[in-house]
Amino acid sequence: MNINLNTNKLSCVPNGLFSLPTLKFLDLSHNQLGTRAVPNSYLSEAIGQCQSLVELHLAGNQLTSLPESLGELGNLEILDLKDNKLGQLPQRMGLLDKLFKLNLDGNELKSIPASLGNLTLLKDLSMARNKICSVENDCLVGLANLVMLDLH
Repeated sequence: MNINLNTNKLSCVPNGLFSLPTLKFLDLSHNQLGTRAVPNSYLSEAIGQCQSLVELHLAGNQLTSLPESLGELGNLEILDLKDNKLGQLPQRMGLLDKLFKLNLDGNELKSIPASLGNLTLLKDLSMARNKICSVENDCLVGLANLVMLDLH
């Protein structure tokens, strides 16, 4: 099942959406998730229930944080988080062992977390237009399949 809710004015997502057992593609890009002016406009921990999810698009929102349960999406292959306001990533994100494409362009990340080194199938990592001033020790060592790295 594919659900495309991009380019609306959603400030929250009903938890029931995350319990759909056949959901493989979810696009919530260009909404109002994380809008500070709207109370409770965040991504719920319930996202971790999407065990079949392969592709998740959250670009163009105003997310300042992500739920730790994101790390429970064991089938996730593509994650697009560009153009948000993320200052850090959940530690459990390193559990996404099937992830091969991660876009973090245009956020407020100041470092590359060591947990990204666990994403051994990652081929495409884009972190352009962030505020990166430090790289944690050996954070990229485990990325043997990395073909594209963009940090400009």
